[in-house]
Order: sequence, then C-alpha cells, then structure tokens
Amino acid sequence: MNLRVLIAAEHASAKFGGEAALPLHYYRILRQRGIPTWLVVHERTRAELEALFPQDQHIAYVPDTIWHRMLWQLGRLLPTRLSYFTLGLVMRLLTQLTQRQIIRRIVKQEQINIIHQPIPVSPKEPSMLFGMGVPIIIGPMNGGMDYPPGFHKLPNKTVNFTIFLGRKFSNIMNQLIPGKKQAALLIVANERTRKALPKVACKQVIEIVENGVNLSIFKPLKSASTSLPIKT
Repeated sequence: MNLRVLIAAEHASAKFGGEAALPLHYYRILRQRGIPTWLVVHERTRAELEALFPQDQHIAYVPDTIWHRMLWQLGRLLPTRLSYFTLGLVMRLLTQLTQRQIIRRIVKQEQINIIHQPIPVSPKEPSMLFGMGVPIIIGPMNGGMDYPPGFHKLPNKTVNFTIFLGRKFSNIMNQLIPGKKQAALLIVANERTRKALPKVACKQVIEIVENGVNLSIFKPLKSASTSLPIKT
C-alpha cells in the first residue's frame, strides 16, 4: 500500500521549541523521502511554514479565532504550568475540533490512508481526533514525570492540586473524548510513559527512541577516535 499521510498538530515550528519541532521534522523528512504528506496546524505558525515551504499546497491552517485569542490572553495571567494544563488544554481541544472538519475534507479529497498526531506528547491528555475513517497513530508520547525528591515544593499548591486532579480524571476524560481509546496505535518513548497512559487507551502500544540527530546539520567525525589536548 502506498502511504498517503496527514500530520495533525497544534503547531509546527522550529522557533517555538520543544514539542513544536516534532511535526515540522516529520513533515519535512517524509516529503524528502517522496511520501505524499499533508500537514494541518494552527495558523499561528503560518509565516514560518510559508518561508520554509513556499507555495506549499499540502499545508492547511486552522484559523485563529476570538476564542483562541481570549484563552491565550487569560492564560498569560496564570502560572505557565497551570495555564498549559487548564486553559491551554481547552485551546488545544478547540484547535482539534476545527481540525476534524479540515481533516475529513483532506482525507476524502487526497485519499489519505493514515493520520499521525505527534503532539501533544502528554500520555494523559485526551485527543479529539477519532472517527476519521482511517487509522490514527498518536505519539511518540513522553510523560508521567514528577519533580525529583526535594523539588516538590517548587510549584505552588494550586498548580500541584490541578495536576493531581487532571491525572485522577484522565480516564474519564479519555473515555468521553476517545481519541486515544480508538487510535490504531500509540507510540511511547519509554516504559514510564506506557504506564502513564489512561487505562481506557488503545492496547496497541509500541516503544521507540524518540530523539535523534539531524545529520544534515550535525556531521559525523571522519575518524571514529578523537584525541583531546592534555594540559601539562
């Protein structure tokens, strides 16, 4: 079967850092390998993507609505971590809700046969991407982490309590929003993340190493051995 891939993400950017680079690199490398690939992201990264991929007809953008802007402005009033797991979550689900309409159209028009949602990488966050008529792969996810001993008091109590509630209710949320339950495959970076998946999540789970080196930027040394100068 010839792959025709659609990548769906909140955003794709080399400038945003962290998760945002993942969908960008998946899209870039799949295109380089000659695999027909489409990308559906929020238009906040439109300028960067249009500069990287001029006149690319395979990228579709979710419009920046008044609700996105309002949630973003309110989120700035909260601690960063608290904002990400509360108003940020609502904003991401809102984006996915709009993406569903765009994805359905592209799947039908372009005969897409697989959808990949690489971010968010949180194993517990629900996904609105389900019922698209083709298999959906989510990941690689990497999460389930806590602050090490001695650092638990760094976030304030409100942040800690909110994260605790989110983890407690993740099974209910993923039952109501069944993207991870109905996915064809979930990808995790390690066993810790596998254990953090909601109990209702798809049981088809594989583990891969999620990080790599871009050899188009970082060139390997010609010699396998190097010598370091020794000061005397």
